[in-house]
Amino acid sequence: MKQRALDIDTLLWRHRSLWQLPAYHKRAEPYWQDHYPGLAEHLLALSDAEVASLAADDRALLHYLTPVLADSVPLLQHIALPRQDTLQEQEPPSGIPGRKWQQIRAFCRALPATAASSGTAVVDWCAGKGYLTGALHQHLNAPAVGLEIDPRLVHAGNRRLPPKARLVQCDVLSGSVDQHLHAGQHLAALHACGGLHHRLLQQAVLSQAAQLSLSPCCYHRFIENWVTLSDTLKHSPLELRREDLRLAVRQTATARRGEQLARRTLQAWQLGFRQALSDSGNNLPDHLPGLPQPVAKTDFVTFSRSLARQAGLPLPPVDRRHEEAGWHLLARTERLELAAMAFRRALELRCVLDAALFLEEHGFNCDIEEFCPPTLTPRNILLRAYR
Repeated sequence: MKQRALDIDTLLWRHRSLWQLPAYHKRAEPYWQDHYPGLAEHLLALSDAEVASLAADDRALLHYLTPVLADSVPLLQHIALPRQDTLQEQEPPSGIPGRKWQQIRAFCRALPATAASSGTAVVDWCAGKGYLTGALHQHLNAPAVGLEIDPRLVHAGNRRLPPKARLVQCDVLSGSVDQHLHAGQHLAALHACGGLHHRLLQQAVLSQAAQLSLSPCCYHRFIENWVTLSDTLKHSPLELRREDLRLAVRQTATARRGEQLARRTLQAWQLGFRQALSDSGNNLPDHLPGLPQPVAKTDFVTFSRSLARQAGLPLPPVDRRHEEAGWHLLARTERLELAAMAFRRALELRCVLDAALFLEEHGFNCDIEEFCPPTLTPRNILLRAYR
């Protein structure tokens, strides 16, 4: 595990020019083109269908890049993880979304065999309505406590949970969490975001937990930049910024088609608006605010008025030419951004391996696997730790 972490860190550092800036930083000539001859042409040759397919499949993307990215083969080897078999779908209990229920089932099925027989008390970190809390109680045949900051969710969850599974109101980032953690517990979290699972890792060590089962998610949330936890990676020259952490979770495999179309429409219109600003001699801002998805159901002119008002900018003359230019720029951008997206799983694994090494340095044994296929959720990594 240590060597794998160091190898991934080296590969990320070596190719940082591909993924640490937006691919459309210079639209006419990619800023990395001199160092990666043929890469831009290789990506720009893709059809729309191929772009969508590769954007949803890390392994297929790296295979496609093999002729123009020498390190695609070691990257493929390093991101390969053991994967649990796909579970047959099961009707969810009343009130639980179907996809969420299948993720919970897959997560529980992948827990260590020792966990299901020990009866060790389990703590569900950031429990929401307690769907996982109840499932852990049933699957492990153990008392379960879910920690949740929102009192409304706590109240709603406790109305449906059995007596030996309960939710308590707790901000896991505060000192009040200490009263709920004791030596020998099994701490579990399904899709805990960046700063929240960072806190969980530290508390697992401080509270002398017996086991930890963690599926991390959204590494950029509740955190400014990645703070390296393990001694192994503390001397790396690589510093992961918040934007880099966003890249690690840039995958829309589970988004509905309508949501994907709305997102792309807003992106194309924003690029078209930028083109209109440029054509009218205005300075281009570094950042433009995002608008809510329902705006995508309007039209380009209405969008441009809303965006100008939101950004405090003059409304430039806009017409169909600018809208078409926006879609053209989006198509180019989506292709060039695949160069950065080829590294997103390696970035994610670098974070997970950092966490695993930190736990091993504090007396845990760790393993990492995929608890479900990425079609169920792209955030399918499970870090299991036990003493």
